[in-house]
Amino acid sequence: HLMHLCYGTLVVLLVAILVLPKTHELVIPAMVILLLVAICCFLVRGIYYAPIGEMGIGKVNGAAAMAVASFIGYSPSFWGYPLFGFLIGKFDSARAYQYIFILLIVLAACGFTFTHFIGKRVVSYRANQKAENSSEDSAV
Repeated sequence: HLMHLCYGTLVVLLVAILVLPKTHELVIPAMVILLLVAICCFLVRGIYYAPIGEMGIGKVNGAAAMAVASFIGYSPSFWGYPLFGFLIGKFDSARAYQYIFILLIVLAACGFTFTHFIGKRVVSYRANQKAENSSEDSAV
């Protein structure tokens, strides 16, 4: 649920940065918003392995699941910098940063959507575990 909240917050903060007027008077509010964006990103990075355990993925498949999560989690390091550099080199600064923030909004919205479904799966898994435990207790 924390990932879901962070991605939702990221979407709102990134939209705020995108629509914030580009004036010298709003530099400090823009910096505060960008600092909050960074905090949300680090919060997500700190807990993106948690759903693996919460969904009951066994030890046999846990390493593969963590490898996929690591690849997804660290993949922006592979494509983010080159893509952002390309955009900044191809377009004027204002337009390039506008494209970058639009891309970040789309990715945060995808993360929000995915974590919504993962959250539903975790809740379902917990309910099934609780039902199994209560049926075992009543059978004993």
